[in-house]
Amino acid sequence: DGNDSQCPINGNCRNTPVEVFETRYPWLTHSYSLADGSEGHGRSRGGAGSRRVIEARAPEITVSSFMDRHETGAWGLFGGRQGRPGALRIRKHGDDAWRTFSDAYGTVSPNKFADIRVQHGDLIEIVSPGGGGYGPPAERDPELVCEEVRDGVLSSDQAREVYGVVLERDAAGGWRVDAAATARLRSEP
Repeated sequence: DGNDSQCPINGNCRNTPVEVFETRYPWLTHSYSLADGSEGHGRSRGGAGSRRVIEARAPEITVSSFMDRHETGAWGLFGGRQGRPGALRIRKHGDDAWRTFSDAYGTVSPNKFADIRVQHGDLIEIVSPGGGGYGPPAERDPELVCEEVRDGVLSSDQAREVYGVVLERDAAGGWRVDAAATARLRSEP
């Protein structure tokens, strides 16, 4: 499987810890997590992107962005599915709707722009794209799919629909693979 929330060593966007980021810049981090459902499905799944929501804590901050993969996600290989594209949105102070920077400021690109001024209390959501899957999802090990359902990465419906894995509840209320039903489902055309 791909690595989740990957920041390339040769990139310009280090994965700075929240505590360090907040002591050096006038931003407050509201949340920082894996981006749910961003990974491409496959025999080996693509890594999940990240989602960060930050709040401007200075009277005015100038923001620039040069991000990729916001229109098309990372492609899957050899039957793997595409990863979900990234996103960059703003929710201005007092507003309840997230908008792209193109909608909010008229930028040509929603993810490539320079010198946009945000105000105190504005929230910015940064979602990095997920990686593409490798190989057909129906070839993924059913136990790995079951583990992802237990961990909340997938729903039991997704396990069935995407991976062809039928799960059932065990006596303790947990999930386990129904091997016979999975074999039947995966053998259907």
